[in-house]
Parts: sequence; C-alpha cells; structure tokens
Amino acid sequence: MTNRVTACTFVAVIGTTYRNPERPRQDRLQSVERALTVLSLLAAEGAPLRLTDVQQKTGLQKSIAFRLLKTLEAWRFVEQEEGTGRFHIGIGAFEVAQAYPRGSSLIRLVRPYLRTLVGGSPHTAYLATLDQFEIVYLTSVEGTGPLRVHVNPGSRNPAYATAVGKTLLAELDDATITELGRRLGLVRLTPSTITSVQKLVKHVGEVRERGYALNSEEAYPGIGSIAAPIRYGSGKTGVGITLAYATSLLAPEELPAWIEQTTTTARAISAALSSVTVDDGHDDS
Repeated sequence: MTNRVTACTFVAVIGTTYRNPERPRQDRLQSVERALTVLSLLAAEGAPLRLTDVQQKTGLQKSIAFRLLKTLEAWRFVEQEEGTGRFHIGIGAFEVAQAYPRGSSLIRLVRPYLRTLVGGSPHTAYLATLDQFEIVYLTSVEGTGPLRVHVNPGSRNPAYATAVGKTLLAELDDATITELGRRLGLVRLTPSTITSVQKLVKHVGEVRERGYALNSEEAYPGIGSIAAPIRYGSGKTGVGITLAYATSLLAPEELPAWIEQTTTTARAISAALSSVTVDDGHDDS
C-alpha cells in the first residue's frame, strides 16, 4: 500500500497495475503482447525508466525493447524525456484509457448510486469486475475527510483478498475456485489474508449463502470493506460494488447499517440494470 500525505490528509492508495500473465496463447500476436508488456511495466513503475531498465525488467532483447518503445512513442503511448532519455507513459495511453469510462453506460449508471452510498462519510465506494483470480477497479467515488481510501480505475488486486473479489468468486463453482487457487496461488498480503485454497472455498461458500462479503484488513492493514454483487436482468453478475473504509473510522456497531446500505444499493443498481440496456461488454444472452 502506498501512503500519500498532503495538507494533513492521509490517503490510502489501493490497487496495483499487476496483471496475471497466464492466458491462453491461441490467437495472440507476440508483438502486441510485448508492446502491452512494456506499457504495463511503465504504468506499474510510475517513474521514467531507462531502456536498459525496460529490457531487464521485461526480459526482452535490447533491440526489440528499443523498437517497441520508439513505435509506442510514435503513437504517443510513450514519451521520452529530453536530457535523461528515460521513457514514461504518454498522452496517447491516457486518451485511450479515458475513453472507457466515457463510453461505458454501466459506469455512468452506477456512479450516482455510489455517490449516494458514500454520502457525507469518509468512506469510498467503487465498482469492480473479475478477471480470472484478480479484480479490476472500474470506477470509484471518494467520501470526504482527512482519512480516505483512494482507488485508481484500471488497477488490480487479488480477488481472494478483497470483499468484492470474494463476492464475484461466489458466482463460480467450488471446483473452478479450487483450480484457480491451486494454479495461481494465494499470496499472503497481511496477517489476515486467506492463503489456503480449502479455507477460501469454505469462506466463499458462506459469502454465497449470505449474499455479501466482508474484508477486514486482508489486502491492506487498516482497510476494511463490504461488497455485494450487481445482477443483470438474467440474474447473472459480472461486477460488484464495495464500500471501503479505514477500520479506525468505523466502529463495530456501525457495520450492520453499512452492510444494509451497501446491499440495498446493489439491489437498486440491479433493478435499474434490468430496465435498461447497458453497453458494458457482458453478454446476457
């Protein structure tokens, strides 16, 4: 977790640009994969890198890394600093990334509900989806106050260590969860992280029964969350919402009320989705 302090405000930044590299190799272009690997590296580092840094961290040949960087620079996805010669993410990547929230009617529909859920609290609400054994944050709304949780859309976290991830894993059968856990592993992020596949399957079963998930410092110390699934008209779900909070700001007796507000918000969004056509990339056929 990265902590950023500005004007006496403590902001806990969660999420990483890490991407699980295991994907079926059929119908993939190696050159495109390499370019995306370079872009993901630059995004994850957050600081300009030398050519040798890119080459070493990606394992690419230096000549290939150089050609990829110069091609991406020509398309403005990468910029090279004058003087240092270091490379960083360019405006082209920013423009493409910004097109997703503008073009997603799902995000446009959900954000007003997230704002209402957060209200005047110091908590943060966000929408996320499942990608294999990780969640991807799609959009977030922050509350107000000196202690907040900040989520970068597009960043990721392990599904097994997050409330929304466990909510979405609950839509899978136990055999699928077991296979993902054994193949990809459960890394301990905090003392509270579930690292046993067997315990994860049991825990997700409990989430499946009650219809929502809780997370108490399983991904980041001092951060808790409540999550519930969003269902389409067909009953399927591919996204969920979360209310994340600093554990020091939410007393145990307040938790039931926030669970009720979060699950009620999820049901309201689901009802709204059942009455409109949303271009969210999910096939409900």
